[in-house]
Parts: sequence; C-alpha cells; structure tokens
Amino acid sequence: MSGGNRTQKFVLVGPHAGKTLVVNGHQFVDGEYDITANEEQLKSVGNVFACYGAFPAEDVSDTPDAPTPDAGEAAADAAAHAVGSTETKADEGKSDPPAPTLAEAIAALDPAVDDHWTGSGLPAMNAIEKIMGDRSVTRADVEAQAAGYNREKAKAIRG
Repeated sequence: MSGGNRTQKFVLVGPHAGKTLVVNGHQFVDGEYDITANEEQLKSVGNVFACYGAFPAEDVSDTPDAPTPDAGEAAADAAAHAVGSTETKADEGKSDPPAPTLAEAIAALDPAVDDHWTGSGLPAMNAIEKIMGDRSVTRADVEAQAAGYNREKAKAIRG
C-alpha cells in the first residue's frame, strides 16, 4: 500500500483512556481517533501521539489486565495541559503539572502559528524553550527526538 492512504485508529491509554479531548489538534472521542493518511504521515503522527499516550488500536490490548503502553500520569497531564485540554489532574486541586517533555513540546507546535517555526519550516527553538520552560534544549536535541519533523509534516498530520 505504498504511496496510498489508509485509515488508522489510535486509542488513548493510561489516565486519558476513554476520554474525549484534543491531542495536538486532533479530537479524540471516547478515547479514539481515526486518521486517513499515507504511511509516512501515519508514522509521523504515531510518533507524536505516542508522546500523549495514544497508540495504534492494534497495538493496544482490549483485556483489562494486559499491560498497555502508558506515558505516565504526569506526562499525560503535562501533554494535556500543553494542548489545552481541560481534563487534567491539576484541575483536581494539584499544583501545576510538570513542564512538558521535549517530545510534548514538539507535538504542541501549531503549524498555523508562524512563531512556532523557522523560515525554513523547522521547529523554532524559542517556541520549544517557551513551552518547556528550558533554555538548554538544542537543535540537535530536537532533531534526535523528532528527526525530519517540520511545519509541512505538522500541517499534514493535523489535516
């Protein structure tokens, strides 16, 4: 099926399993989201979604006692906070969630916001640093985390 589009179902696991929320601009309903894209786009969106605890449905077991991929409660809360979800543990009286990880910061970049991207379409370091609250992140760190990720791929993923 090289070059052609196919539909892939992603499901949320961990603390956001079964919830309706927006992940990196994509509306998950009852913990599920279907996207139709080519293989390269599906791979890219899969890498981004994994940061939020969302995985291809066929990779997640339906049995309640089976282990499932889990980005961890704190990471999932930070990711939800970074994309504006209102469903976080922080809303239950906890202090602010921990700062987003590099992967979550990259995933939070909006292709419609010019300040999030360089003139050549790469993730803007100022935007990454602002999201993370960390100025020690380097371009090499970003490339190691999300090799080849750029504004065009972000646009294609968000549809």
